[in-house]
Amino acid sequence: MNKKIKRVISIALTIIAFSAIEPAKKINLIITKAYAISDIVGLDNLKVCKSSGSSSVKMYKESGYSKSTKFETDIFKYYIKLSENTSKFNLRASVNSGYTVKVIDKSDDDEEYDLEDEISIKKGKTKTIAIEISNDADSSKQTIMFKVYREDNDEEDDEEEINDHIYLHDVTLSHLGDNINLNFTPKISTYDINVDLDIDYIKIQAEPEDEDKVKINGITVDEDDDYEKRVALNEGKNEIPIRVKNDDDDERIYILNITRGNTISTNSNSNSNSNTNPLNNKTSQWVQNNGKWQYNDSTGRVVKNSWVQDYYLQDNGDMATGWLNYGGSWYYLGTDGARKTGWQSIDESWYYLDSQGKIQTGWFKDLDGKYYYLSSYGAMVYNTTIDGYKLGANGAWVK
Repeated sequence: MNKKIKRVISIALTIIAFSAIEPAKKINLIITKAYAISDIVGLDNLKVCKSSGSSSVKMYKESGYSKSTKFETDIFKYYIKLSENTSKFNLRASVNSGYTVKVIDKSDDDEEYDLEDEISIKKGKTKTIAIEISNDADSSKQTIMFKVYREDNDEEDDEEEINDHIYLHDVTLSHLGDNINLNFTPKISTYDINVDLDIDYIKIQAEPEDEDKVKINGITVDEDDDYEKRVALNEGKNEIPIRVKNDDDDERIYILNITRGNTISTNSNSNSNSNTNPLNNKTSQWVQNNGKWQYNDSTGRVVKNSWVQDYYLQDNGDMATGWLNYGGSWYYLGTDGARKTGWQSIDESWYYLDSQGKIQTGWFKDLDGKYYYLSSYGAMVYNTTIDGYKLGANGAWVK
């Protein structure tokens, strides 16, 4: 290793002695900016508009559409509700010099649009739209997600009449040869399935009634592979779409909501279904209040703005999930609320969190002996050159 490399690495890696697993499956990764990890750069005045005019529609922070907001640089996910009379929409924004923006329809095979292009949406349907902002200088990327829903107040399912000839014949689930109960019915499109925490993948077989095209989680399957696909499961909820399409491009979508593992378990004195005030005679234990996990201390008071083991309680006492800024450092809390460490794949990017759960940035050496570079907001960089050092497809420095 020459002196220049040694100098760069020694400065960047002075305090690093991490234990981690190798991120061996970094395939087709996109360096995206995770929700709420730092500010959006390169974009101003983002809004969603009706295609028929310049009027913008309300944007919301949550799927309940209860709290509207304008574009803010620290919000990375928005929810939109369109009236049944609005069949198209577009996204508008001011793009700063040195940045490139793509609009990607994640619910339609990643079809790409430019800003202000019209995007069609059917009644009663939801589209997932990603706005990808690329920094032309260093190839880093940030992503803002939109969940756009169009209302349908008509009689039940005009679309059912259109697509009532397109169904899957059967869907079966298995793991290590054991079947997982689904009770598939062709006309039912959404299924909620719970599996144990130790089930980290599932095999899905989706057999069409005719010779229709089938995609499982975005990957085409056919008769040659028995219409079967192995899908990895993250902890918590996994939403897996199965699409069946005929030669006329009529399509039906089935959704499997597979939840891996359980949330925090309570002891025998705790009522997990209770919506009552958790202060009532419950001490030193987890309780649920209006569907949210909270923790009562030894006096029965709700803990707030504090860690309890690997869980963080917010200022309202509710257990936090997702990205958390605490004490000037970023942490990632899973869907179960637990603080994560080591390599984590989040929103299609790899991040490294040290033994305390703090996100890492810059150069560091993993236990595999390889050097990696994490961007200023923590996402692993790959297929690019940093400070003159080439990084490969798996993010490791290519010597």
